[in-house]
Amino acid sequence: MAGLFSYLDLGAGALLATNRGVGVVGHNVANAATEGFTRQRVDFSAIPGTPIAGGVQSLGPTRITDQLLTQKEWNGAGEYGRASDLARALSSLELGMGTDTHDLVQAIASLFGGIMELEAAPVDTELRNNVVDGAEGVANMFQTGALAIQQSQYDADANIEALSATASGLASKIASLNREIDRTNPSPDLLDQRDLAARQLTEIVGGRARVDEDGHMRFVLDGGGVLVDGERSAEFQTSRDPDLGGHVRLELVDGVHVDDVTGNISSGRLGGQLTFRDSVARDSAERLDNLAYEFATRFNEVHRNNAALDGSTGHDFFTEPGSIEGAALGMSISASLEASSDNVAAAAPATGPGDTSGLSDLLNLRDQKVLAGGSRSLLDESIDFLSDLGARVNRASSDEALEQDKLTVLGSLRDSLSGVSVEEEMTRLSALQHAQEASVRFIATVDSLLGQLIEQV
Repeated sequence: MAGLFSYLDLGAGALLATNRGVGVVGHNVANAATEGFTRQRVDFSAIPGTPIAGGVQSLGPTRITDQLLTQKEWNGAGEYGRASDLARALSSLELGMGTDTHDLVQAIASLFGGIMELEAAPVDTELRNNVVDGAEGVANMFQTGALAIQQSQYDADANIEALSATASGLASKIASLNREIDRTNPSPDLLDQRDLAARQLTEIVGGRARVDEDGHMRFVLDGGGVLVDGERSAEFQTSRDPDLGGHVRLELVDGVHVDDVTGNISSGRLGGQLTFRDSVARDSAERLDNLAYEFATRFNEVHRNNAALDGSTGHDFFTEPGSIEGAALGMSISASLEASSDNVAAAAPATGPGDTSGLSDLLNLRDQKVLAGGSRSLLDESIDFLSDLGARVNRASSDEALEQDKLTVLGSLRDSLSGVSVEEEMTRLSALQHAQEASVRFIATVDSLLGQLIEQV
């Protein structure tokens, strides 16, 4: 009789094990669409018989995952985050520089075209007005470009502030999950949540996440700053820095320890925003200012030395810039031209209003190689400036597409290993159902045998 009772225990154990398997299948199916969920599995292990009874025990549940693949996906998220934000910022800046039919190059070409037309009739008021309008168009496009760059840097500041706040929250979440996760019996669902937070954090700040032997995840930024260390997390802090032109400085705060990490973060979305603001946009602003300064000063130098319609000289064409920095934003036509188009200095001094030597001198500026070490003219430089920006946009878009493709491949590999296939889960459920039915029949049979034995006693 004792042997029959042990068989009841065996059957009950088998039923318990299969019930756990059914529960895990249901959990998998319920979370098939949950972001970051990793398929779970219950393993079964035979209990050695002594000598016959034995039985089965369930082990787990365990996550079906590959840590190396997960690490590659985290790294890929950081590269994609950088490429994506850099591409968006560059595209927005390019749009701010003008349209296909109205940009700086076309404005400069229109000004030189107006000067050429005035050569044919230097006293014509309408043609003189066209030259003034052309000059104003050039000044407006320089201002438009400078404002677009300035606004793009302000937008980057706002994005840096928002992203750093989100990153601080994710770092705190990882530290909290480190506290919750039991090293000896970690919850698969909590591990999923921590991995998802790590992926999201890597997309924002780049860096590296790793799980140490103590079961805790640690997160280290580019440059070595520690964002998460076991159950503790640092946080980001932003402030306006005069040394950065009033733009946002990014600091990592851990208790009383504060590190300036503005120049250290090169990947992730923050890396993309910082690279755009402090490298791409700054370089564009400097180049545009230099072009505006050269354009205004060289036009003024020629224009002052020639004569207006009344024979007077010394008239500026544009407002004289005080320095290279800010020249594009401060570009405007001179007060003299704004007062009257008669002040367009078309003639050489003391030659009379019919002379066009002054206009010829202005037209010569179109082809003179005065920029980039004497290799480019004013018009050449404007073309190269916009072409270079367009090329950067194309490269950034290509980089974004490439990193997206890499993530897609890694995601497909992850799904094939760790994703939930409802069809496979239903097959597994059917097998567990048959095992349950067999366990129930086994228990019923043993119970019947026990009943018969008791009746016979």
